[in-house]
Amino acid sequence: MSSVEDEIRRVEERLRIAQLHCDPKVLDQLLDERMLLLSDGQPYFAKARIMEMYAPHAGPHLKSIHWRDSKIINFGTAAIVICRGEYISDQFNISLEFMRFWLHKGGQWKLIAGTISQPTTD
Repeated sequence: MSSVEDEIRRVEERLRIAQLHCDPKVLDQLLDERMLLLSDGQPYFAKARIMEMYAPHAGPHLKSIHWRDSKIINFGTAAIVICRGEYISDQFNISLEFMRFWLHKGGQWKLIAGTISQPTTD
């Protein structure tokens, strides 16, 4: 495994823990100001929305987040992560599929774009 893949695994874990614990400081560090997200076929600038979703006063709070089947595609100063996730709270249990685009800029990895979809059942 390359050092880029190791770095991406670390920032992915930081992202997961920040979401789980509603840590706005870490989310602010990881999310690029111009981050784009494609969800339900609609693109939008996502940082403000994500920061709001994971604000400590927002609810419902998550009890666990599990990511699995992660694949990292290394481009040197950029990387793509494809994975499945399960988000569990007292009110819901939702499975999602992600593609996240990381870019190394300004000496750190920033999440610049992503897609979210619900898995289809055959």
